[in-house]
Amino acid sequence: MNNQEKFNQFYLLGKEALDKGFYRQSLDYFTQAQEFIPENTHQGGDLQIWLITAYQALGKDQEAIALCQKLTTHPNFTIKKQAKDLLFILQAPRLQRPKEWMSEIPDLSKVAEEKNKFSAVTMPKKTNSKSSINSLNEHKINLENTSKENNFLGFALIILLLIILALFGGNLY
Repeated sequence: MNNQEKFNQFYLLGKEALDKGFYRQSLDYFTQAQEFIPENTHQGGDLQIWLITAYQALGKDQEAIALCQKLTTHPNFTIKKQAKDLLFILQAPRLQRPKEWMSEIPDLSKVAEEKNKFSAVTMPKKTNSKSSINSLNEHKINLENTSKENNFLGFALIILLLIILALFGGNLY
């Protein structure tokens, strides 16, 4: 497996973990993906933008700001512009809002770390061997299976709702 394929696997797993709320694991995947792509390429810059997002999700604002500042000199114009826009947002003054206006989004990766048997995503050991890539493929399959299980659960709930409506729907008049 070449470096581009390794990069793609870690990159996609990082995005998927971030989408599912596994922020620490996404950060680890993105960090591992960095080993397989030069930072000064468009893909390398795009990866670093995702790293900034993972840092933000983890509350690591200083790391996010530092990486944004670094990317403002990136050779790719699009990456440079995104970094400047993100830096403007990250450095904007914080508005005071009452606590009752806020909803706290939990970091789901803590749950995965504490209760590994319930976790859909687990981290492979950081190695460059073929066993690491095989382990990575197994983790991707676990994520896909969880998604399929969630789809089935949603479908089952819709069917149950339709049955209830059919039973009680005729009695409404």
